[in-house]
Amino acid sequence: MLRASIWVVLAALASSAPGCGEDEESGGGRSDAGSDVSASDAPEDSPLDTGSDAPPSDAGADGFDSADAASDEAEAFDSAEAATDAGSDAAEAEAGSGLGAMSVAELAAALPSKTFIMLNVHVPYAGEIPGTDANLDYKDVPSIEAYIGTNKGVDVVLYCYSNSMALSAANALLADGYTKVRYVDGGLAAWKNAGHPVEFHDK
Repeated sequence: MLRASIWVVLAALASSAPGCGEDEESGGGRSDAGSDVSASDAPEDSPLDTGSDAPPSDAGADGFDSADAASDEAEAFDSAEAATDAGSDAAEAEAGSGLGAMSVAELAAALPSKTFIMLNVHVPYAGEIPGTDANLDYKDVPSIEAYIGTNKGVDVVLYCYSNSMALSAANALLADGYTKVRYVDGGLAAWKNAGHPVEFHDK
């Protein structure tokens, strides 16, 4: 009788106690479900990936491009300025320091009361301006100096058909110490184009 009562009590206790195995399985299921939900709800791209698809910034490159363009413009400006200075220096060297230029109009106005020696140094002879004192070869500087004399302050005006031969002879005179040397700008061609007469004499 006592043994039967014990079994009844044990059976009652067993039936009233919650099933630990079921709870563990249920809890485990809930835990797995939570893990699944967490995994499924997680965003596909991490915060670090959000900027990976953004296009690279061109701000730095644009800055370098602007600096390069400014540098190129400065170099171009410096090159143009150097070329201008070189051209000016060449023109001064060609004309010679202290060399004067006389325009056709100035020559025409000065001829009636001419006080200077006027030489035609063009080769070959192609005519001359009225009032010309002599026709001499621009390369024959000793003959030119013999004609104008040893007075280094004598007023001399040279011309050729354009400018080059007259400039060559004039620079040679300046180099030898003559101080009042001029050339007719444009030469015989400019004189003719202005409508002035040209004379021809036997050489």
